[in-house]
Amino acid sequence: MELSEATVSAGPAVGGDRIISLDVLRGFAILGILLMNILAMGMPWWVFSNPEALGEILPAELLTYRITDMFVEGTLRTVFSMLFGAGIVLFTARLAARHVPVAGLYYRRTLLLILFGLINGYIFIWWGDILFSYGLAGLLLYFARNLKPRTLIIIAALMFALLGAARFGNSFTVKAGLAELPAIEAVLEAGEELNEKQQNIYDQFLLFKGFHSPSDETIDEAIAAFDGSIMDVARWNAGIYSMFTTNPQFVIFIQLDVIMMMLFGMALYKWGVLSGQRSKAFYWRVLGLGYGIGLMVNYYESGIYIDSGFSIIGQVEAGRTYDLGRFTMAIGHISMI
Repeated sequence: MELSEATVSAGPAVGGDRIISLDVLRGFAILGILLMNILAMGMPWWVFSNPEALGEILPAELLTYRITDMFVEGTLRTVFSMLFGAGIVLFTARLAARHVPVAGLYYRRTLLLILFGLINGYIFIWWGDILFSYGLAGLLLYFARNLKPRTLIIIAALMFALLGAARFGNSFTVKAGLAELPAIEAVLEAGEELNEKQQNIYDQFLLFKGFHSPSDETIDEAIAAFDGSIMDVARWNAGIYSMFTTNPQFVIFIQLDVIMMMLFGMALYKWGVLSGQRSKAFYWRVLGLGYGIGLMVNYYESGIYIDSGFSIIGQVEAGRTYDLGRFTMAIGHISMI
């Protein structure tokens, strides 16, 4: 089942023109994203990826972590990305139906989204801003708006496989690098210079360690910044946000992530899945499939990370199947709503 352009209202999305299922899904996704982000808003940001970054957690906190990791982490952001992709199709189709030049208005809005993302990240001091990445993705996805659902799915699936392979490769690279770390530290303690390979491994280790296991001094600096003036907070936040917007490794991973999920969303909207136009039996089947796979994968992942003592190796090993777990949970959530 595919939505035709004729089924899309040419007017603004008000009153009866609104697609209720999209509104409900959007609200559900935003609340779920807030549930995850609120932790990093109230504490140093490292706790977002390492629950024990500030010290050992209590059993109740561990249970809370496992529940949110299985049901919420990454999944509601995935739903929101899919809805953004659906929004591209919906917005451009409505403009085309009104015989309004699509490209000019679309790109003005997209560039404003990029600008607002930067303002949100640097001025409104939220390092976890996603609008900048969504805007960059939107610059490319304009050209995918008229593709057939099957084509969108194929492109998204290829990106899904590419990102999954990158996560697998990254986990083995990190694990191999950590195995060589004692020898590298011995060279440094002897006052000798590292060779190029050793330097690359050590730089990668420092990047992951800074992201995962900050020193007590670094944590104290973050707390002091948030106890200081608004400018202290802004300066500290800018350093974190810059890492996500300028580091090539982070940028590539984030953009692959949002673009592939937006492509899935564009296809699901054109098939009538996101707008609630499929049968109840269809949604029950997808719900069972999505939750059945997603809960098993996420339980497995969280178990690896917890059993490792929230170590760097545990995190990257658990991340190998990250996209499979969050995607299947996302389609389960969509079917439930």
